[in-house]
Amino acid sequence: MNKILIEDIEKEPNKILFYEFNEFMEEFGADISADLELKSLGEFVEVKGSVQGKLKLICDRCLNEFDYDLDIEIEETFAKHALQDEYSQEFELQRGQFITDLNGEKEIDIYDLLKDM
Repeated sequence: MNKILIEDIEKEPNKILFYEFNEFMEEFGADISADLELKSLGEFVEVKGSVQGKLKLICDRCLNEFDYDLDIEIEETFAKHALQDEYSQEFELQRGQFITDLNGEKEIDIYDLLKDM
């Protein structure tokens, strides 16, 4: 199960849920692992963590296949409700910060999050 219910995050001590992802992802053709922390911040949910895997890529120049060690940090913010409807007042985003609108959905799909990174 790669979908995390918002209410499960809310029930955790300090509203922080730790989640481990280990799965073969067809999009990358590799096993991907991630250690994530999901934190409820009122009307938002913040997802932070590290993602690792060994990808098989093809060089654009020589067309030879090579291994690439994926090791990145992610930080995503999700709005629990529709941004346009709920947040009529302005709020400042930091450089490089994006907010994904859940449009009232009650869960975050970790597979989709990692697929779109």
